[in-house]
Amino acid sequence: MNDAIEIVYLELTENDLISRKKPQVTTNIRLAEHAGGALHQFFYCWVGKPWQWFDKRDWPIERWNEHAQKSALWIIYHDETPVGYFELAKLEASVELQYFGLALEGIGLGIGGYALEVACREALKLGDRVTVNTCSLDHPAALDNYKKCGFKELRREIE
Repeated sequence: MNDAIEIVYLELTENDLISRKKPQVTTNIRLAEHAGGALHQFFYCWVGKPWQWFDKRDWPIERWNEHAQKSALWIIYHDETPVGYFELAKLEASVELQYFGLALEGIGLGIGGYALEVACREALKLGDRVTVNTCSLDHPAALDNYKKCGFKELRREIE
């Protein structure tokens, strides 16, 4: 069995951004203005569980609170029910799209591409360049979704 994980690093600038089709279903995306560590932890665990996002699962709440101070959490809604989220963090020379994902309940509704475009537009308000990484454990459509939004591949690594 091959346990190697391939990580793909990507970058986007405003000139690269490709508009995506607005979904046919009711979709809202809102900043969680005062999101504490517990909310970040909830979305990370809920959305990430099927894709084996386990590296932060056991963080103590204090560490999640520190993380929340540095990351803006946006919630993706379908018919006013949360179905996903993304996190943005301003770095020195760029903005990192730290997490982006839909819960299983949000997959297949046709909102992923649009939600990613919104995430990128919000990130580009904070800086000229957006970075993200995805890996071979993520949803099979993740890398394609990033590329359809205009992200360019920088490099690949095997862990």
